[in-house]
Amino acid sequence: MKALLATDPDNILYNGIMAEILINEGQKDRALDLYELMLEKHPGDGQIQLAIAEFLAGEKDYKRLFNILNTLAINENITREEKISFFGRLVEDIDK
Repeated sequence: MKALLATDPDNILYNGIMAEILINEGQKDRALDLYELMLEKHPGDGQIQLAIAEFLAGEKDYKRLFNILNTLAINENITREEKISFFGRLVEDIDK
């Protein structure tokens, strides 16, 4: 993955996969840094917003999560179904 990122460091897919690898290796702070860097470079990208929201929800980092939820909710690049699915999972997780 590092070789692919070296050839195309701004590739959203490669960076997303790298963030998932970091999470699986327990390097969650580095993964969050990578997600935030991706969002800075591509602020309107709905898939990045969803990935960060999923990560923050999984970490139960609700303070940071609430900062992104409004942006996620009004992003026209995220389908209605994706939004409903995410918010449904979020409600289920909070109720646990």
